[in-house]
Amino acid sequence: WVTGLSRGLAGLATKFVGEKYYEYLDNVEAYYYFPMLIRKDSHLAGGQAEVQVKALGGSIDRAGGLVFGLRDVGNFLVLRLNALENNLILFEFVNAKRQQRVAVRRQINSNQWYRLGVQVRGRTIKGFLDGQLCLEHQAGQPVEGLLGLWTKADSLTCFRGLSWTAMETGGEP
Repeated sequence: WVTGLSRGLAGLATKFVGEKYYEYLDNVEAYYYFPMLIRKDSHLAGGQAEVQVKALGGSIDRAGGLVFGLRDVGNFLVLRLNALENNLILFEFVNAKRQQRVAVRRQINSNQWYRLGVQVRGRTIKGFLDGQLCLEHQAGQPVEGLLGLWTKADSLTCFRGLSWTAMETGGEP
């Protein structure tokens, strides 16, 4: 009942305060839960990965995304969309601490499929939504590791079609 009460209060606060309430929740780490599913056979040191994501529900968050560059449980990157915040964000988790690297506003509708993609070349990360380049970031070190799926807090999210293509040495993916 506490979770239900919490979601109800979050919904009510959002109606009165607006999107700033979601930022507040992130800052106080009130809903700091990040379920992940990792493909053990998916090591990627350069290339591209893609998955279709549909955010169905959630009062606190309505998010889903790609985990990539996973070296261990506390060090990885996430490219995620959020239908409540209408944005696409690249996060980096360093020693289990989440750091926002790039955020862009995009209209994200609930109950609609989106194609979320990431391209990695050395330290360069490019994020795509439905095939359109939306963000770019230079990481502090070359990005490599496992791939997977990621959600947040109370998100109810569907995924389909996780795929990846390795980049040929010195060439294009």
